[in-house]
Amino acid sequence: MLRRGEIEGRLDPYFYEPEFRQIEKNLRNGKYEVVKLRDITHFQAGFAFKSQDYVDLSSTFLLSIKHITEDGTITFGDPTFLPDEFHTEFADFQVHHNDIVIAMTGATIGKVGLFDDSVYALLNQRNGIIRSNSARCNGMYLFYFLSTEIFRTFVRRNSNGSAQPNISETDITKIAILLPPLDVQSRVVQIMQEAHATKRAKEAEARALLESIDGYVLSELGITLPKEQREMMFRVPFSRVRGGRFDAPYNRNYFMEIDNALQSGRFKVVHLHSIIEGGLKKGYLPKNEEKGGDYPVIQITSIQSDGTIETGDVLTAQNVFSPSQQLRWHDILVVVTGATIGKIGYWDYADTYWLGGDIVKFQTSEEAYPYYLYSYLRTFAAQIHLKRHITGATNGHLSPKDIENLLIPLPPLSVQERIAREAQARRERARALEREAAELLQTAKAEVERMIVGESA
Repeated sequence: MLRRGEIEGRLDPYFYEPEFRQIEKNLRNGKYEVVKLRDITHFQAGFAFKSQDYVDLSSTFLLSIKHITEDGTITFGDPTFLPDEFHTEFADFQVHHNDIVIAMTGATIGKVGLFDDSVYALLNQRNGIIRSNSARCNGMYLFYFLSTEIFRTFVRRNSNGSAQPNISETDITKIAILLPPLDVQSRVVQIMQEAHATKRAKEAEARALLESIDGYVLSELGITLPKEQREMMFRVPFSRVRGGRFDAPYNRNYFMEIDNALQSGRFKVVHLHSIIEGGLKKGYLPKNEEKGGDYPVIQITSIQSDGTIETGDVLTAQNVFSPSQQLRWHDILVVVTGATIGKIGYWDYADTYWLGGDIVKFQTSEEAYPYYLYSYLRTFAAQIHLKRHITGATNGHLSPKDIENLLIPLPPLSVQERIAREAQARRERARALEREAAELLQTAKAEVERMIVGESA
């Protein structure tokens, strides 16, 4: 029940849910000053740049929601470029060093990132720039406060729209934030910066472990890969042209040298089809009218870059699959088209899931240890072989026949098992480090939130 004086210009019940009102009450009853964001910051909304203005390459990036990561960094891994003259023409929308960028729409509304790059960037629509303009507010403290669940909760509260939540500049800047003394703000910054530094160190150690697996596997197999030479022009005898492929990239000398390196290793080399049980099984992409049901589907996006498979938030479909498309323990998955063609996944779950489109899977025969084969297929040598067999210029594709004809070093099972166990141990250690890094940061965030609301000092 609300009194008339408690109504704040919004008539929707969601705005007044007890959770929101309790958090707001806790903030106002705390020991630190509460101010509106607009009182200590400058806010600049992004601009609706037109897609026809995009260019293939320039020095001016367009910063969009997709570039803000959940951990508060900004990365241009999938860049969009604008003409360089736009950087001065649209100067109001320049993103400066240490600007805070906030997502103003979509599933990640309220997500913030710190722009600590030195590149030229302009801000796209449905994002905002927040800059501290008060001597009473440490800019980095502001970033860490806006990264808290407290602030994200108030963004959700002030947003509009159910299917596609949106929040306006007015609704963002009227959100209340806590402003402790500068010494407390500095302590918050110190805790978070130390936590982020430790997190980065653990993540770097995890990456190094994962990257070491490739070299370990090839070393155990006695394979030394040739150095890739830039071949602007090369000659290949017709007798060496294989597989009915006459295109120049396929017949590069470098690929021939890799074949020779595999054959010169410690162990025999076989074709993949000779160690597959039952052949390759193709997945199925449900049509729109077949989506939504009790059958969870593993898609390309479910397979992570490290080979693990994300099962938490997947497409569901009706019963449109054949029995062979059900995933089985120790299935090895290969992506056969798209931007991540050649990506390898390993199924080690007991739950029932089904194989989606543009992926094939297989089981190994008794001659091959599944995790060994999975680990080998993720090496640079195997990935180069897969990339070599891609056909199609705009939308590459791997045919089942080309996958089945991949060359595989096949040591005795005891050696395969030893390699597999070491590779698995390194991956598990890397994942443990990644978990530790994430947990450490969450612990720091929780400590900071307690400090901010005055529960500890």
